[in-house]
Formats: sequence, C-alpha cells, structure tokens
Amino acid sequence: NEEALASINRCLEMEWPSDLTGDYAIKTYKGNVLKSQVLTRLGRPAEGLDLADQALTCDPNFGIAHYARALALDGLKRPSDAAFAYLEAA
Repeated sequence: NEEALASINRCLEMEWPSDLTGDYAIKTYKGNVLKSQVLTRLGRPAEGLDLADQALTCDPNFGIAHYARALALDGLKRPSDAAFAYLEAA
C-alpha cells in the first residue's frame, strides 16, 4: 500500500552513519528491489521494472532482483519475458 511505499522512501532517504557496519547495499540496490515489489503491487509495474533493472546493473546475479523483475513483467502483461525472469531468479 501507499504507507509501505512511504516507509521505503523514508528508509532510502536516511543517511547511512559512517561508523555503521553492515550491508550498505540495503540502502542502495537492495532497497530499490523492495521498492520495485511494492510499486508493482500498487499497480505501477513499469516503475517497478525500472528499479529491478537498475538493481541488476549493480548485481546481475541478485536473484531477488530477477524475481522483482518477473513480477513487474507479469504486471505489464509480458508473460514470456516474465517466465524467463522467473528462471533467472531460480
């Protein structure tokens, strides 16, 4: 829902403390994959596809990004492309 999208946006806009250890990718491409899935569920699969594709430029082997891409492609009524993306996610 829109509340989930607002929460993701707030998280992505937050500063990453310089002394914080952890997976900085959650602030970048991994966060965008989550946002992609929410946008697709909100009926905005074209935006979701763009974010999933951006994530895959950072990590072409990130299975969850392929899954998010497949969901967006399904939402865009592109079943053949979605099927390939689901296979890439596996």
